[in-house]
Amino acid sequence: IPFASVYVSGTTKGTVADEFGQFRLTGLTDPTVLLVVSAVGYDAWQRSVSPAQVASTPLAIALMPQTGNLNEVA
Repeated sequence: IPFASVYVSGTTKGTVADEFGQFRLTGLTDPTVLLVVSAVGYDAWQRSVSPAQVASTPLAIALMPQTGNLNEVA
């Protein structure tokens, strides 16, 4: 998702995806982190990931559109 917010839960480390939905987080030293990706109109995605592992293999993340009843604005 272009311009999605990406952050490590419980920290101040984060970034925003580019226009292609790609992002890079650096300086992660913990062996495992809880990565959260969110965007307006989509359910947030979160997974426990190993920064060392994803450094060599990109993550494929799919956000699901939020469902629910939206009221029309008059």
